[in-house]
Amino acid sequence: MGKRFITARDIDELTERGETELCLDANTVVTDVARERARERGVSLRRGEGVAAQQDAPVSPAAAGSLEAAPADAALAAAVRRAVVAHLGHEPAGLQGVIARILQKRG
Repeated sequence: MGKRFITARDIDELTERGETELCLDANTVVTDVARERARERGVSLRRGEGVAAQQDAPVSPAAAGSLEAAPADAALAAAVRRAVVAHLGHEPAGLQGVIARILQKRG
């Protein structure tokens, strides 16, 4: 099986769908730019099953438990993100983290 490369565009598409975590297998390579984009957007890069537990990016507050425990919060976070991006025309740095902190406080 060949290598699969994750690029900054892949991270952008992931966050546009409201996702905050990407599971990687042993054949997946994350470019340096994609790794940085993931950090900027609060996306956790995790190695999947069968691979030594290794994290490529810090755990975002969302991935730390608040959004995983409540699927409704994940949908709300995605909707808020989309609304902010639509209103501003871009995603401000740290938006995902801000949304996650707000959802944690309300919970």
